[in-house]
Amino acid sequence: EAAEAAGLKATVAPRPAFTAEDFAFLLRERPGAYLWLGQGRADPGSGEHPLHHPRYDFNDAAIPFGVRWFCAVAERALPLSS
Repeated sequence: EAAEAAGLKATVAPRPAFTAEDFAFLLRERPGAYLWLGQGRADPGSGEHPLHHPRYDFNDAAIPFGVRWFCAVAERALPLSS
């Protein structure tokens, strides 16, 4: 819902990802969700470095999309002030 409101397309992962195993412990204490913003993946031979590599270059163009999505989530979760 929040992704759609932010003009983004969200899909549920087709299978569990072991990249978020630590996050499960946080969800025991507080409700939440883990999402991938989808800023691209380094293809072998492209010269790009994958996430967690010391030379990884974050795609800064993805930041506004993440901010819009996060704001839409917050707008739905927080009570309206009068």
